[in-house]
Amino acid sequence: MVSIILVQHNRSDLTREALRTLHDHGVSGHQVILVDNGSTEPGALSWTSGFPSLEVHRLASGRGFGAANNEGARAAKGEFLLFLNNDSVIIQEVLNPIERYFRAHPACGAIGLGLLNADGTPQNSVGKWPSILNEWKMQHHRKLYNEDEYKSVDWVTAAAVAVRREVFERIGGFDERFFMYFEDADLCRRIRNAGWEVHFVPSVRVIHLKGGSQERGMPPAIRFEYRRSQLLYYCSHATWMQQGLLRLLFCGKAIALWLKGGETGRGLSGKIIRLACSRCAESALEKE
Repeated sequence: MVSIILVQHNRSDLTREALRTLHDHGVSGHQVILVDNGSTEPGALSWTSGFPSLEVHRLASGRGFGAANNEGARAAKGEFLLFLNNDSVIIQEVLNPIERYFRAHPACGAIGLGLLNADGTPQNSVGKWPSILNEWKMQHHRKLYNEDEYKSVDWVTAAAVAVRREVFERIGGFDERFFMYFEDADLCRRIRNAGWEVHFVPSVRVIHLKGGSQERGMPPAIRFEYRRSQLLYYCSHATWMQQGLLRLLFCGKAIALWLKGGETGRGLSGKIIRLACSRCAESALEKE
């Protein structure tokens, strides 16, 4: 059995569509869990009675993407866990193929599904370990793997990732220090360090409405959270040289924001400068 775990923070309309398309492609015999991560919109869960088999868990306040997924995983009964963004649209059967793939590849601890944009074009769904160069390549849509290399990749995106539950529990789940971003690369790193493989399976595909849960783009607080998680990952896993390059990059970003002007840009630039000058990952995580 696969336990499907979705997390929502507002935008329940996206969650309803994800669940509808999931049911259209067969969830019989599988467990579906929804974790509401401190939604503030009216009626965020009022519609759930339309999905009688749905298990709902509500967090009083937003605790971050990884923490909310861990909450869902604690309620999971399946041998395999499928973490699925609530801005996903299911376009084919995914659950039975996931089970078959894991059983055919006993050394595989996690698999990433192929993500598509709404127009059917592929999204970046797989990467090499974050570094200044590899992140630049991903941002510019440079191909990092050939198809014959998909059975041994560094990391896959958590927007649609399936993990053996025994592996997930053994490594302690998502690192809750990551509020948003880079928790997927960190998870895959710890899976691989524990002796398991991470595979990318682009033939099992879902549409991902990237950023769909953020109607008006990425607000400054989330942009800062991205940088904080980026620094945490580098402090946890990257070389001192890479950490230094990242801090220099932060300074360049901060200067660009300052020159752009405006109260928001100047405020964000100051936060990024302080982040660049923080001594370690823990100080980078201090909430402001």
